[in-house]
Amino acid sequence: MKTFKIAIQVLVVFVITSCTSISKLYNSGSVPQEEFSGRIAFETMFDLIILPVEIEGKQYRFLFDTGAPMVISKELREQLELKAAAKSGVTDSQGKTERLDYVWLKEVKLAGIEFKKTGAIVADLRKAPEIACMDIDGILGANLMKLAHWKIDSKNNAMYFASRKDQLEIPDSEPLVLPFKMKRTYTPVVDLVVDDSVEVNNATFDTGFAGYLSLGFG
Repeated sequence: MKTFKIAIQVLVVFVITSCTSISKLYNSGSVPQEEFSGRIAFETMFDLIILPVEIEGKQYRFLFDTGAPMVISKELREQLELKAAAKSGVTDSQGKTERLDYVWLKEVKLAGIEFKKTGAIVADLRKAPEIACMDIDGILGANLMKLAHWKIDSKNNAMYFASRKDQLEIPDSEPLVLPFKMKRTYTPVVDLVVDDSVEVNNATFDTGFAGYLSLGFG
């Protein structure tokens, strides 16, 4: 999956720097309910999380990726008949440049909870063999995740989310807490100390990368 992650990271950087209006994508979205909570059973492929997402009454497969924005496939965009909100030049990891649209998703449902008017980039998810074999329809990205608090239960393949952190039960057997900051794209970054001596600052917590922590090199 490394090739795919590099491509997505490059895509995001070029979209942000090429068009300031793309900030609307990251700042978009809302949840009508003031108080909400939900649980979603998920599957894993290559140690990555695949969630069921409902759009316009139909269920789709989305990769849960804290390191990317919302993305939908070209095929899904055609099914939903979505018009482009903006277009921007994007260069991928092979140096090829193309113009990609971003669109507004009127409503995305997770476990019955509605997320309204979320921005999403339209991309060819079948272009890279590493992602095509996963047969996903999109990427659930950081600009939607910012609207809730999240808990990943990897032992039981369950995802929990809620309007407040105290609605998520954290057992005493899980004492590890990692304070984090957020990039302007809402992707979380953490500071770590390895073997009580080596400091690693601003490591990206990236669930779209099989190791979950991306140090930006190698």
